Amino acid sequence: MKKIILYIAAIFLIGVYIAGCNQLEDYESSEVLSKPTATLSVSAVADSGFVLAVSTDMAGYLGYAISSDTSRSLSEAISILSLSLSGGSGIVANQAFKFSAAKDTTINVKGLMPNTYYKVFAASNNLDGVESEILSFLLKTNDGTGPEFVSSSPAVSNEAAVPVGSDIVLTFNEPVKVNTDKKFIFNYYFENVTVEINPDESYASGNKITIPQPHEGHPGDYFFLSWEEGVVTDLSDNPCAERISGVIEGSLRGNYYRFEFLNFSVVKASVVPENDSVVADHSFIVDISFPFTIKLEKDLDPDMVKFRYTNWLGTVTTEVVAARNCEIVNDTTLRITQPHYPANGDRIALYLAEGVISDKYGNFNDLSEYQIKWTLGDFTIPEDIEPESGSVVTSQLFDIFIKFDFPISVVPDAPADVITMTYIDEDGSESINNVT
Repeated sequence: MKKIILYIAAIFLIGVYIAGCNQLEDYESSEVLSKPTATLSVSAVADSGFVLAVSTDMAGYLGYAISSDTSRSLSEAISILSLSLSGGSGIVANQAFKFSAAKDTTINVKGLMPNTYYKVFAASNNLDGVESEILSFLLKTNDGTGPEFVSSSPAVSNEAAVPVGSDIVLTFNEPVKVNTDKKFIFNYYFENVTVEINPDESYASGNKITIPQPHEGHPGDYFFLSWEEGVVTDLSDNPCAERISGVIEGSLRGNYYRFEFLNFSVVKASVVPENDSVVADHSFIVDISFPFTIKLEKDLDPDMVKFRYTNWLGTVTTEVVAARNCEIVNDTTLRITQPHYPANGDRIALYLAEGVISDKYGNFNDLSEYQIKWTLGDFTIPEDIEPESGSVVTSQLFDIFIKFDFPISVVPDAPADVITMTYIDEDGSESINNVT
C-alpha cells in the first residue's frame, strides 16, 4: 500500500514541474533598435569658416569631423567619428554630442584657411551602438579678404637681441606672394636713415616672406619695418593692409626691433689724415669722425692710446702714450694730438684700446691695434734762406744757409747734380755748375 502512495506522489510532482516549464514558452526577447539616420548640410561658406548643420532621428550620439586631408575615405572616417573622436593628422575640428531624442544642431565653424579645400564627415549611433551611414561633404573656403600679418622672426620686441644685418621673416595667416610694384620700408631710429627694399629682393614661400636688410645698422639701435598696402597679397591677389611702424605718439608701434649691443669699429670711421697715406706735416693732428655722437671715457689708462714711430730703416721703434692728448670735437670726432715730433720717413701707427670712447647706447670702440697708420714723407726746402731769395749780394763769393726745424744730414755718395747753381750774365746766357 505504501508503494502505491509513493508512486502517485511522484507522478504528481512530475506533472507540477512540467506545468511550470510550459510558462517559459510565453517569454519574448526585446528587439534591437533600428539603424539611425544622420543628415549633414553646409551653408554660409566664408574665408575662414562656414555653418555646419547635422542631425539624428533618434536618441544616441551624433558626431562630426572636419579634415584638411581631403583624400580621407569614408572607411577612414569611422575612426574619426568614433565616440573618442581622437582626431589624427589633418583633423582641424571634431565634436560628439549625446541626445536623449532626435535632434538637429548647428555649428559655426571658424579658424579655417581661406581658399582651401576641406572634407566634412558626420554620423550618428543609437543607444545600442548601431551606426548610421557616414556622410561626407567636400567644400572650398572663399577668398574675399586679404592676408593678415601673424608674426615675424626675429620677434617684434624692444629687447636688444637682433644681430646686425639680420633678415626679417614675416608670417601671414595664409599663403602669400610679393607685389613688385609696392615697397617694404626700413627706418633706423638712431641714424635717422630710411631704406626702401625692392620687392624683387624679397621672396615668398608658403605663408612666409623673407625681407633682407641691406643697411648694416647701428648696434643697440631701434629699427622699424613698414609696408605699403598690397606689397603682400594672397594667391587670389587680395591685398594685405598697409602697416606703419615707428615711434607714434610716444610709443613703439607696428613691427619694431632692436639690434644687439656690439662694439663699433674705429678703422671703418672717417680718419684724417687718411689711413695709410703719406703726410708732410710733422705735427699733424689725427681726427677720427663717426656718424653718431660719442663721448670720451673718464680715467683712461695712459697707454690706452699711443703712437708707434718706426724709422725708415726699420731699426728704431718708439712707442709714446697719448691718452692725455685726446678730446672730443663737435660731439662726433675724436681728436688726438701727437705727443712726439717724428722724423721724415718715419712710419707712424696709432693704437686705440677697447673702451676709449662710447656711443649713446653704451657701445665701446673696438680694439684698433696699430691698424691706422701713416708715413711721414720727404721734406721740402724751407723759405728760411740766407742770403734771402731775390736779394742783391755784394760779394761774388758768398755762402748760402738753409735752416730747417729738425736735424738733417748729408746723404753720402749723392749724385753730383743733386745741388746746382745757375749763373745768368748780362746778355742772358746761362751756365750751370754742380755743388759738391
